[in-house]
Amino acid sequence: MRLLKENLLLQFSVVSFIVLATFAVSLATILTNKIRSDAINNLAEEAIGASSGRLLNAITPADLELPMTGERYDRFHQFVRQNIASDRTARVKLWATDGTVIYSNDPAGVGEKFPTKEILLKSLRGETAVEIKMPTDAENAREMYLGTLMEVYTPVVFPGDTEIKGAFEIYQYYLPTAQRISSMQLWVFGSVGLGFLVIYASLVSIVWRGWRMTVGQRNRLSSLNTELEDRVQELGQRTTAVEATNAELEAFCYSVSHDLRTPLRSIDGFSQALLEDYGEKLDAPGKEYVARVRTASQRMGQLIDDLLGLSRMTRNKMQVEEVNLSEIARTVAAELKERQSQRQVESVIAPDLVVKGDGKLLRIALENLLGNAWKFTSKQSHPRIEFGVTQSEGKPAYFVRDNGAGFDMAYAGKLFGAFQRLHQANEFEGTGIGLATVQRIIHRHGGKVWAEGAVGQGATFYFTL
Repeated sequence: MRLLKENLLLQFSVVSFIVLATFAVSLATILTNKIRSDAINNLAEEAIGASSGRLLNAITPADLELPMTGERYDRFHQFVRQNIASDRTARVKLWATDGTVIYSNDPAGVGEKFPTKEILLKSLRGETAVEIKMPTDAENAREMYLGTLMEVYTPVVFPGDTEIKGAFEIYQYYLPTAQRISSMQLWVFGSVGLGFLVIYASLVSIVWRGWRMTVGQRNRLSSLNTELEDRVQELGQRTTAVEATNAELEAFCYSVSHDLRTPLRSIDGFSQALLEDYGEKLDAPGKEYVARVRTASQRMGQLIDDLLGLSRMTRNKMQVEEVNLSEIARTVAAELKERQSQRQVESVIAPDLVVKGDGKLLRIALENLLGNAWKFTSKQSHPRIEFGVTQSEGKPAYFVRDNGAGFDMAYAGKLFGAFQRLHQANEFEGTGIGLATVQRIIHRHGGKVWAEGAVGQGATFYFTL
């Protein structure tokens, strides 16, 4: 049972087998029932056609007054033999309304009278009645040796009259029809069963190949991810010049990104196909496992984008100009509010904080700082974010302050390294690149960045230019 819960391929195999088998059995049952119904209807319609057509035209109301005998019997019996009897017809009878046998192609039965049974009464009420049975009652004493029969009763109503004068009864041999039905049923079940096995084997084969590819690429992605984090940590610990470090990081990111994106696309594509095509067949744990694969691949894609952006950041020459940080902060806050309209966050932004710097890079820095503040105040009943300026060592120190989750100051020295996260706030996901990007931008402007905070009491991020 545990293996079934943890193995998505096995879950698909079991679920698809049950679903397809149920469908195949249902389809075969419907088809065989239709075949049986059609065969019985055809046999009954043959008898009904003979009764309401040729037989009715061969008698008169006077023929139903007394049992047929002598020349009258011989003449009608000859008509029946020539026009009605066949290898499918076992017996032909004509009944009076009181239950007297007016005619039977077994002469010994003519003139017998029996209590009127329900199926004959139904016919005498104007309905056509059909019954399949092994004849065992007193009325059928002369037909017991004929095997299972289909009895078809039709009312006798002469043209221009509405009164029912009697009933025709035609006995049809049922065994040949039953044999044909059985043969067709075996053929249907065999054909549907073979089709089911072919479809099931094809589906399992396709999903198995996809599963193997997905597992292999997931393992490769995990290995590459571990290698990537180790290499970036190694690069972050080097004390060489900033330009040399950036060049090495950029070269590494470009060399790895292509190998990473190829399995990522396959993993994301196969997991999406599994959810879309077979989602209804998966139980909750199965859907969760596939969703986790998709989430991990998408996060890895975002990590690649962030790394490439971080590595390119120091390659281009800065465009230094006057930049109004307050306007940038207001724009970013408005965009955050628009994207997350379900949250009402109070934003307090100091006016007209104008500096010299690269506007595009400073906007990226504020997007990361304000985005983090917005994210880490999600559990506050009255979330508040503030952007302003203070003094530090005789220089303006700009800050972004929030009243959110905060952090332990023991982590303060690690916040701006690549892949660092606030572990006590693990409900927030990210790539761990944002604050490293902020630090690189501020260092390019000749400033520094630091943070202060306490768990549950918010955080403040400072930077100078």
